[in-house]
Amino acid sequence: MTHTKYDQELFCGRIFRSKSIANKLFSSVLTTTFKSLPFLPLDTHELVLDGLFSYLRPSFKELEVNTALTTQTHLDFLWYKGNEVIRKRFKDPSLQLSDIAAELTVSKRYLSQAFRQRGTTVHKQLMAFRLKRASVMLSEEHCRHFSVEEIAKRSGFKQVSHFSRLFKEEFGITPSEKRNQSVFY
Repeated sequence: MTHTKYDQELFCGRIFRSKSIANKLFSSVLTTTFKSLPFLPLDTHELVLDGLFSYLRPSFKELEVNTALTTQTHLDFLWYKGNEVIRKRFKDPSLQLSDIAAELTVSKRYLSQAFRQRGTTVHKQLMAFRLKRASVMLSEEHCRHFSVEEIAKRSGFKQVSHFSRLFKEEFGITPSEKRNQSVFY
């Protein structure tokens, strides 16, 4: 959730299926925050969102763990945990298969098998996550002041040329074209 746009239905009904008091409170905090963002200076949006999610991260973590516990096999669980490491460390441009495998205390081959079972590789999953993050940042008003180079670096790419080439392959347009397509309020 790096978006300043927010759909309350995302949380009420789809992610939080139960109507527990905790889920209602959680959804209420998110709704209030996202309704208040338009009244705050744009340069503070990222700080507010980062602070909010730092505060709420333990709840998200619990939801993720519960999801992981319902997986079918160890390879499913390993794929899930590998994606968790990718989400946590994607900004590190030197992150690679061996780092993720070491963090999960499994062999590179076994981790690769978990991703191959899902029709992808660790590297492809990492690049897809980085590209998606960059695409969101290029579309968001609160990231408008970042250059394409800065967005590439914040998304974990070492070189802008590599980022631009992969971005165009994935989305069919350049990062600059993506930024110009976005409607800013």
